[in-house]
Amino acid sequence: MLVRGVDALAASVKDAARASFVGAASIVFGAAIEQVKSVHANRDGWREAIDDVAPDLPDALLTPTFFEAVYLQVVLPNVMTTAEQYATTLRRGRGVALDRAKRVLVWSVIEHYRKRARLCGQVSFAELAEISAAWLRERPEGDAPFADHILIDEGQDLVPSHWRLIRTLVTPAANDVFIAEETHQRTYGQHVVLSRYGLKITGRLCRLTLNYRTTEENLRFAM
Repeated sequence: MLVRGVDALAASVKDAARASFVGAASIVFGAAIEQVKSVHANRDGWREAIDDVAPDLPDALLTPTFFEAVYLQVVLPNVMTTAEQYATTLRRGRGVALDRAKRVLVWSVIEHYRKRARLCGQVSFAELAEISAAWLRERPEGDAPFADHILIDEGQDLVPSHWRLIRTLVTPAANDVFIAEETHQRTYGQHVVLSRYGLKITGRLCRLTLNYRTTEENLRFAM
């Protein structure tokens, strides 16, 4: 049994991929990268990219939080590499309406963010997971999977690229992935529809009703 954080698993895939990892990165970014020198937090770099591009967008959109969410929830999991892809994709549940002109401006910031990171040899943790998933999908079919079964705890805090990585780490089969999560404790991002990433849970859910953490009174108050 191996106990490890999902970002550490992505790093393990990178180490196994060696030189071919940068080739998988070109699938995600649409352009080659020379090397990965460091990994940074998903939120880092957006303020600088916004200030450098200074797009004509409403102030409410000119925030690192907005761009990080767009990147994690829409761009990366859909492997978008061009402005046209982003301009035409559906954005269900995003909560912010963007016409085509605004999408082009949003993409200009995303493109600049990627170029700056590429020059520095940096990727974010979500990008690391996405590239690792891309590398795993490109491996020959006969190669052994990284795991026989995976048990996920605190699933509510994983982003789509994490789930795409998890799906590629283990071959789809009975009892391939077990997920424990608490929606009401979600710390980051938005609700993720797992079926979009190859994890089918319909009819397989089990809601736990016995609370070991606090009193029933406090639980009702929190809910």
